[in-house]
Amino acid sequence: MCDTRKVKKDATIALNKQVYEVPQALIGRSITVRYDPDDPSKAFVKVGEPPSLVTVYQVRPVDNARIIRRQNAPPQIDYAALYGGGDGQPLPSS
Repeated sequence: MCDTRKVKKDATIALNKQVYEVPQALIGRSITVRYDPDDPSKAFVKVGEPPSLVTVYQVRPVDNARIIRRQNAPPQIDYAALYGGGDGQPLPSS
């Protein structure tokens, strides 16, 4: 069977109550998915130009929640700028 799905921000698609992980480059895009309703262990998505089929597999929700993605990465804190002014000079002594 063939269906169209939109890739979520965590690089997954839902298909027949199952979640599949797809390449992160497809986040936000609508993609064509091919699958066998009798074998939910994998599906195929069309990627690139000319289109080629890439195998995608089911993910466990717990494992998927622990993956750090670029848009979910914590911000970097510059403690030197925060506490010392960020100019590399020592703080004045009292």
